[in-house]
Amino acid sequence: MNLNEVIKEKYGSYAFEKAGELLFKWPDVLKIINYCEKNNIIVVGMNFWIQRGKDIIEINSTNYEDINIGFGASQKTTKAARALIKDKLPDNASYVSFVLGYETQPSK
Repeated sequence: MNLNEVIKEKYGSYAFEKAGELLFKWPDVLKIINYCEKNNIIVVGMNFWIQRGKDIIEINSTNYEDINIGFGASQKTTKAARALIKDKLPDNASYVSFVLGYETQPSK
């Protein structure tokens, strides 16, 4: 099972799907970040969406390319993601979707 399937199976009931992405409301996004932190999963980026009437439009995104590599990348990216959304989603966003990846272990 790939990472997106794992998240969908475990947390899909907290989200709805749009164009193949799972969109989560605050504070449910914190569940995803906590799961990532505990399982060495990197938050590569997040996309923020707003609902206007019946339309859901992507309004902003963030990526953590500067900190998503190397030892401890999952801890760094989950900490940064949590700080960004700790009280609410930025830009009055209604939803967030995640781009996630597994932390690679250093070669021996």
